[in-house]
Amino acid sequence: RVAPHTARHMPPAAKTWAVGSLEEITVALEASSPTELEGVVVVDSEFQRLKIKSLAWLSANKAKSSCSSPRAILTLILQEKIDDVLPLLPPDICLTVDRMKASLTELYHTTDRRYSEFLAASEGNRKAFALSVQADPSVWPAAMFGLYVKPQSMREWVASRGGEGGWPDSFLDNILRAIGEKQ
Repeated sequence: RVAPHTARHMPPAAKTWAVGSLEEITVALEASSPTELEGVVVVDSEFQRLKIKSLAWLSANKAKSSCSSPRAILTLILQEKIDDVLPLLPPDICLTVDRMKASLTELYHTTDRRYSEFLAASEGNRKAFALSVQADPSVWPAAMFGLYVKPQSMREWVASRGGEGGWPDSFLDNILRAIGEKQ
């Protein structure tokens, strides 16, 4: 028996349901919100317990984990998978994602514009192009030279750098610096 003065400090009792089958549990879990119900604990007549997690909760939990750092968020943006996990993320991370997407789009546009300006000013002279790029601290030289070697858009150049194993951390860090997400 719990003393009356401590009873009000007890956690609320767990919610219980009377169900007859695994299918009923599955239907109930899938109908619930992952923010309201993580899963259930099934207890049989011999008090053997089995935990069953909601697939929606597992997905939401994985989505949160996959966005644990700016580098991880950038990777999902570049892989074009961020929209799949966005509905499962907390509002503060959604704001970070939106800011990073906007900054990345701005980086693409600015780099494409500056590349065109450098190319026009150099009149096709590779040395003049290189000297102009090196003299401008506001541009990412590797991107400019990558575009010079194989003319394409900045977005395409970034995508081409990904390869089978994704983007190297140093490459992602350069993008994060360029969009103001890393010092």
